Amino acid sequence: MTEYSTGWHVDSSINVRIVPRLGSRKWHSVMPIVVERFLGELEADGVGRGNQVNIFRTLTAILRGVYGKGAMADDPVKGVQEPEYVRERVVIPSLAYVKKVLGVADELLALEIVMMVGCGLRNGEARAAVCPATG
Repeated sequence: MTEYSTGWHVDSSINVRIVPRLGSRKWHSVMPIVVERFLGELEADGVGRGNQVNIFRTLTAILRGVYGKGAMADDPVKGVQEPEYVRERVVIPSLAYVKKVLGVADELLALEIVMMVGCGLRNGEARAAVCPATG
């Protein structure tokens, strides 16, 4: 599962973010200033910091591979600072709190909570499993 998921995210980063912005460039024209502008465009487009970090790492791996094979004279990411991503602190509710919430939740919300707690689902996954599709 992890390998598939990671591969899908890397492909997505390449096809959705990197190729549309840098795909028409020749390898030798990609310099640190180009990479910095690319990161600035991601920020301006509202791409979250976590995604920016993943996209930057994917781009760095590609560019360093090309540089390592001699297709570029200079390291295109030398001196470029990786976007900073600081994770928010996550508070895991106690079992007593979960039981208290289950006591006042309606049937659908209670099912969603049980799925999230028992199956380790994230909010969106649990919501998709519990709520019927609309449209």
